[in-house]
Amino acid sequence: MFNSLRRGGELVEWITWGPKPSPPRLVILVDVSGSMRQYAPFYLGLAWQLLRSDARVEVFAASTHITRITPRLRHSGPLGPNVIDTVEIGGGTRLGWAFFQMWQQYRQYLTRRTIFLVASDGFDTGESWRISQYFPLISHAVRVVYWFNPLLLEPNYTPRSSALIACLPWCQFHVGVRDEQSWQKLSRDVSSPTLFKKP
Repeated sequence: MFNSLRRGGELVEWITWGPKPSPPRLVILVDVSGSMRQYAPFYLGLAWQLLRSDARVEVFAASTHITRITPRLRHSGPLGPNVIDTVEIGGGTRLGWAFFQMWQQYRQYLTRRTIFLVASDGFDTGESWRISQYFPLISHAVRVVYWFNPLLLEPNYTPRSSALIACLPWCQFHVGVRDEQSWQKLSRDVSSPTLFKKP
């Protein structure tokens, strides 16, 4: 702006004051319940790869409760012995409780610069009212919501679980990703992985 004044007021250069906007943050919630046992390792490996990139990533594991595993995953890698404790994997899924805990305990990560990614088949044994109450709040708070559903790659699959019926209207993307091949296909078909990187 000062240079333009020296050039007779011509707007030839703009100077922006203040700090640069922070890059997008990726928040990943991985369902590690019994029905997701065969798929969870891939999603944890994907989260680990994104942690090693220049993306700002927070990772949570969800089954009957939610656990922030970002430090463990960064330190041990996706197959590290302490990434997921044996009491945290398997059993039922309480997605409503997970979304409630995300909203109550980790709301600082849920901003208009957040990409929220849920990796789950949508099977749920918890209270459906928690899903209906808290997932829309999360969706409104963040920039965009992705739902990675491994069952979406199965022939003739139609989402019928009460959790998915409640959540999908609040998701911008519901995609079938469960292994490296399907992830690479998504990368080719949709430029969504570029959203996970700093601009």
